[in-house]
Amino acid sequence: MKKIVFGTALAIFLPALFFALTGCMKKPDHTPDYGQEYSVQQVNSALTKLGQAEPTTIKNGEFRYYVITQAIDQQPSSILFDIGRTVTGVREDARYVYVDYIDQIREFKPTEVVSSTEQARDKAFEKPGAVAPQLQALREQAKTIAVSSERGISRANAQEVRLTYHNLSEEAGFIPFDGITSCQGFRSSNCSCNSQNQCLATLRVLRVKFDEVVWETQDRGTKTTYDVLVSPDVPYFSQQISLCIQQWMDLVGRTVPVTQCQEVRRFNFGSTP
Repeated sequence: MKKIVFGTALAIFLPALFFALTGCMKKPDHTPDYGQEYSVQQVNSALTKLGQAEPTTIKNGEFRYYVITQAIDQQPSSILFDIGRTVTGVREDARYVYVDYIDQIREFKPTEVVSSTEQARDKAFEKPGAVAPQLQALREQAKTIAVSSERGISRANAQEVRLTYHNLSEEAGFIPFDGITSCQGFRSSNCSCNSQNQCLATLRVLRVKFDEVVWETQDRGTKTTYDVLVSPDVPYFSQQISLCIQQWMDLVGRTVPVTQCQEVRRFNFGSTP
């Protein structure tokens, strides 16, 4: 008899418990967590700390060599372009610095290397300096990513797209840099050369990193990671030592990370005419 009473009580209790629990349950939140959120003003404030490059420091003969690399998913990175810029002339007036330069470009295609030359004359740079890289300028650089996609940063300029910013970090420090053949232009305390003209400099750097999320729906977003490294100890055109941009893109039915970096490998300061 006790067994029947227990079974009857349990039969009554379980439905009541079920309805009590389901009545208190909320709709599950499937919104992805991209980390701590920051305002666009906070991001631009951090980028402003990267400083202003002064065009009045440009000298005839200044040189910058940089590469653009790309890595898809876990594959090793490959070089898409390398570009060497040589300043061939500098003049200025009260408001602008006018620069002539030549870019020697190589594009590394799967089956060939295509070389070209571009020349700029009287390229005007406003004094006292160009503004520090802001979000819009970084987006423009992001458009050079070779793998095209309708998602991500290319849509970030649309007014109806919601943008949020996450995981902002700033870090100051020092890095070794050996892509120079002369210490001319450096303070003697942070550059030294051996008898083979192999020089090593210690550069002061500031790094700013953050994520930008383009929300396509209320609970679906595409994340782009920006990683910028600058130094005040290098020539004008080399002050952005590196910019890496990682996007998540749909490729061959999978969403994979695509990372592109623009990295300065060599430079020199040039000399005053």
